[in-house]
Amino acid sequence: MLVEIAVCLPLSRTFVYELAEPAEIGCRVRVRFRSSEVEGFIVGFPTSPPPGVEIQTVGELLDRSSLLRPDVLDLCRWIADYYLAPPGEVLKSALPPGITNKHLARFDPGPGVQHEKPAAPFKLTTEQLTALYAIERAEGFSTLLLHGVTGSGKTEIYIQAADIALSRGNSCLILVPEIGLTPQLTERFAARFPGRVAVLHSSLTRKQRIEEWLRILHGRAPVVVGTRSAVFAPLQNLKLI
Repeated sequence: MLVEIAVCLPLSRTFVYELAEPAEIGCRVRVRFRSSEVEGFIVGFPTSPPPGVEIQTVGELLDRSSLLRPDVLDLCRWIADYYLAPPGEVLKSALPPGITNKHLARFDPGPGVQHEKPAAPFKLTTEQLTALYAIERAEGFSTLLLHGVTGSGKTEIYIQAADIALSRGNSCLILVPEIGLTPQLTERFAARFPGRVAVLHSSLTRKQRIEEWLRILHGRAPVVVGTRSAVFAPLQNLKLI
């Protein structure tokens, strides 16, 4: 079987290899590339080899099934195309470093019981309610700008908008501009949604990043707080960013 591979190198093109076992789009492989072994992602299944090229065999199939959801794969393709970014490196960024199918097999999502009592919401001002209603009424894909000076209560609007989204079975992504702001925001959201918030940023240990990613994947953390890389979080029914 011929497979199109996006190697995890700063290269914009893909390469064709031969694979002796079944696989699916998004599975990782290890291949011989030039003088070294590199990882890559299966991104297609060509029907014929490129002319005049000697086809090499995939060294190892690392995933029996793709760890990337179809919507995340689509996002990676869009990013690679729009930003002219190497597709293999974009796909690699969508997974926590070191994760394997064994982590999925060993992970026990548990019952998802909340042991803490959620903090009560604050009473909103007229201006805050107006903003919240505008967010709630938004349909489909739309962008809104929430403007307010420091201390005017924007975070509380975000929290209550997230509460509405969660009550409808959706999930939310809270992006912060830098890691240093993550703890404060996480504390606010965790107080309102105990046991349902995950954190994703590069300062976490490898184990922590994998565990948080798995909680998101299994629907145990429908609220994610993180830096830019958190856009790849495997959230289900993402409604609010």
